[in-house]
Amino acid sequence: MKHKKGYIITLVIIFTVLAAGCLSSNSSDELSVSLSADKDTYSFGEFMLLQVTIQTPDKMENVTVNGDGLVSSKGPQLRMGPRTVDLLPGTNIVNFTERVPSCSPCTKLDEGSYNITASVSYKKEVIAEVSCTVTLTA
Repeated sequence: MKHKKGYIITLVIIFTVLAAGCLSSNSSDELSVSLSADKDTYSFGEFMLLQVTIQTPDKMENVTVNGDGLVSSKGPQLRMGPRTVDLLPGTNIVNFTERVPSCSPCTKLDEGSYNITASVSYKKEVIAEVSCTVTLTA
């Protein structure tokens, strides 16, 4: 019975992570950064919530978080930030609400999978970069 209960708990945890949308992470000895979206699939013109989670053991001031994605032949069609934040020891969350462009012919975005990348910079140096993939549908 204990094995069945453990198996069910493991499945619930896996489902929760998968249901949360795309998730990517990057970590080192001192810093851990992840990027997640509230969903895996978006329609043109829809808003997406992107969350950059930064875990650090130390206080860090004037950290810049930015990113881009949905790259077409016209370049990135989604831009996040830049946003300057002060990080406290522990978990820090930086949210971005961005709109998927509504005009596919104008932006040269087709239906399909696209990467979104976020970077974290400290003292003018990129210290972490993460990305995730989302899908656009009509």
